[in-house]
Amino acid sequence: MVRFATMVAPCSGRRVTSEPLRSWVSLRGELDVVSAPHLQEILDQLCRNGALEIVLDLSGLEFVSAAGLTVFHRVADHLRAAGGQLILHRPRLLARRALSITGLDMVLTIRLAGDRRLDCDQLRRRRAVLTNRVRG
Repeated sequence: MVRFATMVAPCSGRRVTSEPLRSWVSLRGELDVVSAPHLQEILDQLCRNGALEIVLDLSGLEFVSAAGLTVFHRVADHLRAAGGQLILHRPRLLARRALSITGLDMVLTIRLAGDRRLDCDQLRRRRAVLTNRVRG
């Protein structure tokens, strides 16, 4: 069963899609000292719910502060200890630069835009098409 929820916090929009072992979180706007704690709460809850893989779609993220980078690092460490992983999907240039400057690009899993694996919206559309084909 797939559950969908949309949550909005100051300065940043988030869309969360959860499956039993994998979750997608799409971020939009700015991830700063105000919005980072809210993201930390969301990701902690996904971990408590048993997600072993969390994919953060950063394609809509315009800015990430040190507080946001700290959230990425903490969650990645937690998931790695549990045998899972955090994937940063399609970060923009500014986010990639911040990850590189801090050295986090060497310890976090980053999936760039050219990667052929599908993002959460593409997966949802593909499932809908496949479901319609099976019914029809």
